[in-house]
Amino acid sequence: MNKRFKFLSSLLMVFALTNCKDTTPSEQTPKFDGVDINPTFSLTEASTHEINPFVYGTFIEHIGRCIYTGIWAEIINDRKFVAPINQDVSQWTSDQDIAMETTNPYQGKYSPILKKGDSIKQTGLGLKNNVEYNGYLYAKGTAELQIKYYYDNVENLVTIKVNSSDYKKYEYSFVSDVDSTKAKVEFICTNGSLTLDSVSLMPSDNYHGMRKDTLDILKELNAPFYRWPGGNFVSGYDFYDGIGERDLRETKRNLHYAKPLDTFSSDEERLANDLMRIGHSGFYAIYEPNDYGIEEFILMCKYLNAEPNIVVNSGLGDSQMAADEVEFCNSSSGYGLKRIIQKEPYNIKYWSIGNEMNGDWQLGHMPINEYTKKHNEFATKMKEVDPNIKLIAVGDNWSDWTSRMVSSCKNNMDYTSEHYYATRYETDVKKHIQSLKNQTITRISKHRSIVGIGNIKMAIDEYAYENAESTSRLKDGMGVASALNEMQANADVVKIACYSSTVNATQGNLLVDKVNAYMEGSGYALSLYRNNCLSYSLPINYRILSGVDYYEISATTNKEKNQIVLSVINTGTTKLRINNNKFDKVIKTDALTGLYLESINNQSAQELTRKTSNTETNEVICEPYSITLFTINLKK
Repeated sequence: MNKRFKFLSSLLMVFALTNCKDTTPSEQTPKFDGVDINPTFSLTEASTHEINPFVYGTFIEHIGRCIYTGIWAEIINDRKFVAPINQDVSQWTSDQDIAMETTNPYQGKYSPILKKGDSIKQTGLGLKNNVEYNGYLYAKGTAELQIKYYYDNVENLVTIKVNSSDYKKYEYSFVSDVDSTKAKVEFICTNGSLTLDSVSLMPSDNYHGMRKDTLDILKELNAPFYRWPGGNFVSGYDFYDGIGERDLRETKRNLHYAKPLDTFSSDEERLANDLMRIGHSGFYAIYEPNDYGIEEFILMCKYLNAEPNIVVNSGLGDSQMAADEVEFCNSSSGYGLKRIIQKEPYNIKYWSIGNEMNGDWQLGHMPINEYTKKHNEFATKMKEVDPNIKLIAVGDNWSDWTSRMVSSCKNNMDYTSEHYYATRYETDVKKHIQSLKNQTITRISKHRSIVGIGNIKMAIDEYAYENAESTSRLKDGMGVASALNEMQANADVVKIACYSSTVNATQGNLLVDKVNAYMEGSGYALSLYRNNCLSYSLPINYRILSGVDYYEISATTNKEKNQIVLSVINTGTTKLRINNNKFDKVIKTDALTGLYLESINNQSAQELTRKTSNTETNEVICEPYSITLFTINLKK
């Protein structure tokens, strides 16, 4: 071959190579526009302590709009007439002077008497388009009663003929044809006279009085453990008030959040306090109608396939009431006969004796040396009714309260309750996330150091961010995820955890308004972990890269150690790619992403998005502003 031919052949070869796209490495594999992270782990280091699913639990309390408006479907305020019409805290108005029955009311203290031409009305109700609403009332007398519901310029009428010498239940229904949070309802006596009480109006799809839209999202939350009814509320709550026929349960003052009457110097001071609080948190945040009681709570837990945890009142309550409560739930006799939803025992296993009795803000607070005696008395009487129950004792290991409870009550407790609310750092997301994480680490460490703690485990049954008025955002959910990482890593100690709170209230997992319900940052975080994490914590090591926004990686594995779930928090605007030579296939990706760190969901903004994919892939890539859980098969 001559030199000229060899030269031409070389030129043709160069031309062919430069025009062959399949063989150019830079074009064959597009450059990753993000940051690569290479964590390491050893399966031999996996924890031998199984993670209790109850660490993904949550907490509801009769505070603000958590129960009423949030979980409960009733749309009428003051439905049992706690005050005379147009007076005091009454949520009803009238152009007439309405007489009130006080000698023989249907329940409570007052029942309004309507004569021909009288009417009472209420405004600011929430109605949803194309939804059927079912209502009822109890009335006696001989009269024609018109029920007018209206919004904007639309009016509709329902007429009821009342003809009974004693209170009788009368029902009505209608279908709403608008979405409105400013609807009105009016009860008009057009002929004769009548006395009425216990008025109700609910969407027809309610589940034993509970909002179906809220319950549907709680199904997605999938919390396995619910704590109720408090919280501070429980120390002034008599469970007796919330049992029996719902419409005959009297409305009572919420003693903690409305304050007891004897704390006010005058009735004018009390009224000013009540009206201010009602304006801020709603009527049922101050006055408890007792519509949602112990059986309604248990029924909700059954619907959600969750374990109920009932807190008894060791504040203003006594041990006999606590024993009666256990008997009501778990016995075939005594107070069990007063069950109306289910005659068979409910067999509730987890019981908490009191809430934060270490604090002087708590109704019935007393020094530790007195409270230990009270706790032991409660435990003894409760276990006389059912010796198989598990007891959660009031703790506070930030002080010496928990250690002194252990010293005096060790044989009467299975868990110690710990509560903490972390500082918010609004301008530093890393500090914000680690604030809740570090509180968790500290409290677990303090629990381990208690002398004589033995086999008593932790129930972290209230944790969240402190003084939070805003809806739970993406970055708050990231803090919850980070705290859960620590709880998983300490599964030998932490057996129960309840985020505070479930609905509305303190940065609820759900935001619920008059007509809609939305999942929020903390709720998504709990749901992601509950639905994906495996049974054993797996330590994972990785290098924090400088110049990259805060991220956090944790892992869990199964008993067979052939699969892991990788949990990744990414606070930055850059994608993260996770690489490890033990990874085989990603078989599921479950991710929460936000438009920004403060992202929330509400009626005007849908800024949080959850996307679940079961498509197999080799890529472990986390989007910006995200919490992502990857289920990964490992190489054999």
